[in-house]
Amino acid sequence: MRLAGHGRDSAASYQYDEFGRDLSGNQGQFQPFGYTGYRRDAVAGTYYAQAREYDAGSGRFTSEDVIKGSAAYPETLNAYGYCWGNPLVFVDRDGELPALIIIPVVLFVATVLSGCADSSKNGGKKSGKEKNKTTTEQISTTVEVPQKDNAGISIEDYHVEDRKDLIKFIKYAEGEYWEKPYDSNQDGTPDTIGYGHDFTQNGDSDKWLSKGYITLEEAEKLLLQDIKNQIPYDLFRKLQNEGVYLTPNEIDVIVSLAFNVGAGELNTNSPNFTKLLISNKYTKEQIENEFLTYLGDENVKEGLKKRRIAEAKIFNDNDYDFDYRECNIE
Repeated sequence: MRLAGHGRDSAASYQYDEFGRDLSGNQGQFQPFGYTGYRRDAVAGTYYAQAREYDAGSGRFTSEDVIKGSAAYPETLNAYGYCWGNPLVFVDRDGELPALIIIPVVLFVATVLSGCADSSKNGGKKSGKEKNKTTTEQISTTVEVPQKDNAGISIEDYHVEDRKDLIKFIKYAEGEYWEKPYDSNQDGTPDTIGYGHDFTQNGDSDKWLSKGYITLEEAEKLLLQDIKNQIPYDLFRKLQNEGVYLTPNEIDVIVSLAFNVGAGELNTNSPNFTKLLISNKYTKEQIENEFLTYLGDENVKEGLKKRRIAEAKIFNDNDYDFDYRECNIE
């Protein structure tokens, strides 16, 4: 890495290995910033990586990751490891979550262009001196880390009202349309109406308790608004910041999950799921196991487990099962 001054003169140059070891021995002499843009602590000999300190000598952080790993992706279980042990593919800019990077590939190319020009002057032949003359230049290009085959979309281009299968799936999952307020928690207090609309959580209890009923048209509109309100935008934007764009059916199922457990749960309390998606390395079984972590307490109903399996099926196979309640869990 070269630091250019005025007139493009080289003011300083730095060399690092994969984990950031200073191969030039001059880090911090000219300016404090180095590997991955981290600021080096000259006293401790570590890099300040936002959330914690990084020791390039050992290739490890000096304290535990605040975001815990997942058994579904064993590389994430090392709480001190840097970039899951693969700094050629990932970069950790904040000491918390590694991100996919564009890998610089340096090609050493002989002077083909100048050679062609010279050879044309000599009738296509090179002199003896020219044959022995070899000049190389470093030409930088980039190779992107392979992503999944299906092209994803930005969450800004995702429109719930157009996702008919999602709406149909949520209607099926929530059960029948309730015309009158009912007690979903069986604690003696009505709390829900329409397609799973919890008016005690949405601040419109007085409206529905005083009215006492909801029309089908009102329930349809309320469901669409409730789905929109529970889209976990923070999660999707965090993925997009790492270069991960999900397909519409993958977004659908995460929206379905958020509708059931709440957007806040996915935005702030799903580090393992986030890591798994960012890694782009997962099997169908790992995705299903991750969905099955959102079951609540131990007395979970069988229907909710069936829903999670059906949601994983949408994510994995783009298969919307509108009869999953009739299936037996293996």
